[in-house]
Amino acid sequence: MTDEQVDTFLALVRARSVTGAADLVRCAQATASERLRALERELGTPLYRRRGRGVELTAAGRAAAAALPSVRAARDAARGRVRAAASGLAARLELAVCVTAGAYCLAPAFVAFRARRADVEVAVRSVHSDDALGLLLAGTVDLAVTSAPLIHPRVVRLGHGSRPMVLVGAPRSALARRPVDAAALRSAALLTSSWGPAYARFLDDVRGDAPVPPTWTEASPIDLAKALVEAGAGVSLLPRVAVRAELEAGRLVALRTDGLALPRWSLHLSTRHGRDDEPLVALAGALRGALGEAT
Repeated sequence: MTDEQVDTFLALVRARSVTGAADLVRCAQATASERLRALERELGTPLYRRRGRGVELTAAGRAAAAALPSVRAARDAARGRVRAAASGLAARLELAVCVTAGAYCLAPAFVAFRARRADVEVAVRSVHSDDALGLLLAGTVDLAVTSAPLIHPRVVRLGHGSRPMVLVGAPRSALARRPVDAAALRSAALLTSSWGPAYARFLDDVRGDAPVPPTWTEASPIDLAKALVEAGAGVSLLPRVAVRAELEAGRLVALRTDGLALPRWSLHLSTRHGRDDEPLVALAGALRGALGEAT
């Protein structure tokens, strides 16, 4: 199968029409149709059926939609490694990083590593922690930094650390005028996200045996959560490093707590078992020190 066939099919999954897929990949509709037919011949089964003006994926098509993105990514990674070797570089490494960690914790370490090791090409991709395990196992990435540990027999953790979290609200928030306890947080407009196991346990402890309060709303990524809090939509428990600028500028305030032991945001650096080549070990060492923060 070719890249064009895979890209056109993934565009079909998004657009749910051949015309829309053709627009997304910028080719003629007849070209898109031929690529899709060729991919079906390659896989030996229909991937979609026409339904009105659009299309509906078959069971095989749904399986292909789930599998082909990693195939495409692995192929791109392999090409990059071959090009790096051909150009005389020591290695090309793919690093998967959860978005907030990449933006607020690891960027200085990454830049410092590149300055020291110009012979190692590093590609960085932002991912959700839930997607990192599949990328590692598929060989698409070499290292992953996630907010939850990756548990698998073929994965080894190279380092971990944690960062403090802070309960933030807008300066005019009613909760900014008094300490916040568990009862107040249960009834608050709390904007939640996925910050790892310790964060999830904290929310479970606050909620107790009660169902999820109707005032709690999921809000991610981090920039959306911060904007909503700043606009007065609620309060949120966020990594302090990610809201430092807003706290210093007074756009957000750290809420006082009463009887609430706030969790820490954990970060985990992982790779596949058997990966001990020198460039990877060097990059892991550069990143390891940036994972944790004592206060």
